[in-house]
Amino acid sequence: MSTPTRPRILIVDDNAAIHADFRKVLARASESRGESVSSSEAALFGEPAQATPSSETPAECEYELDDALQGEEAVEKVRAACASRTPFAMAFLDVRMPPGIDGIETARRLWEVDADLQIVLCTAYSDYTWQETVAALGRTDRLLILKKPFDTVEACQLAAALTEKRASLQRERENLAAARRAELEARAYAASLETMNRALQSSWAQADSELKRRNAFLQRLSSDVLAPAQRLLLEQLDLEGLASGERSASLGLERLLDPAISVVSAIAAVLELSAIESGAARVASEPCSPAELALRVAGEASRCSRVPVNAHIEASAPATIHGDPARLARIVDELVANAVRHSPQGKVEVRVAADTQPGMLAITVQDDGEGLSRDAEAHVFEPFNSPGCERAGLGLALARRTASLLGGELVYEPREERGARFRLRVPVRVTA
Repeated sequence: MSTPTRPRILIVDDNAAIHADFRKVLARASESRGESVSSSEAALFGEPAQATPSSETPAECEYELDDALQGEEAVEKVRAACASRTPFAMAFLDVRMPPGIDGIETARRLWEVDADLQIVLCTAYSDYTWQETVAALGRTDRLLILKKPFDTVEACQLAAALTEKRASLQRERENLAAARRAELEARAYAASLETMNRALQSSWAQADSELKRRNAFLQRLSSDVLAPAQRLLLEQLDLEGLASGERSASLGLERLLDPAISVVSAIAAVLELSAIESGAARVASEPCSPAELALRVAGEASRCSRVPVNAHIEASAPATIHGDPARLARIVDELVANAVRHSPQGKVEVRVAADTQPGMLAITVQDDGEGLSRDAEAHVFEPFNSPGCERAGLGLALARRTASLLGGELVYEPREERGARFRLRVPVRVTA
């Protein structure tokens, strides 16, 4: 609600001369007050009539005054003032205003429009007793009753006190609204802090989990690299025996091959994984034969283990493609090695075919070993072993990241029968 520059006062009286007298009384002269007192003013305020010099300067009023000759007119003016958000602070209201509604009924209707309007009932007759007035309007601090005649000081004091009271009510409401807005803002800020705190806690938990995972990664890496490295250091080569072709010296050399290969493989895998995660890895585009790749990997695995590894090339498989044959072979080799490790009494099958989606090559590796539980499926591509998932390790983690680097995907597919199946899908460009 806007606040008028000057407090607004409504004068309601059926006598137009009374309106002029109120204006004179509520006026603030720039110097000494020298206005004349009319006969109606003398009757209202009990002052003797005086003559006024013709050269007198009109007084300046500190209030914005408006008039109404009847109660209905007063109600409409108060309603219009509220609609324009410039309400009246108070009203001087005569009790007798024939032929319309009297002051008591007018006051009741005015409060229906503006409940904060301060009203002074002015009367020279005993139309209503105090008890009748209270019965009609209720006991309220918004109403004062003044008997005519009353002096000018009394009228000025009432105007000053009641307009300031209305202004104080407005300021109190604005302050309360501001306090409520501040409370809502504080609650919203507290809620945002709580949300941020939960987000930070979640981020902290994720960071802590990632730190633990990386610590486990480093511990397992140390085991996979340091253990074979220590074996290499502890083994002593019989150089003279090797030179003379002794069998014991040859066996000693063979014992060093496995730990040496393990060290080199682990270091190479870590370097490749770091290159992929840092964005430094680059994908080659060379012609290669998927069938030859699968047959070569299957043959090498069969020679190095007691588990038969069979390769099946379906008719839909393209003869030659453009891709990254080295990384593609590394993925298939890891899938076959993982299958061999977990199916010592079974068999491993590698199948190459065109994927159902055009432009994609599908390579499937399945075994007859122990499958994965639902909980283990979620950890199968995590670096090194996770609780409840013996198949997880650096090799499968690197294989999946390499598949993503090639623009494809590597997924685990549960089998209805015993065993596990991994499906590699990569985009390829088929060449004639």
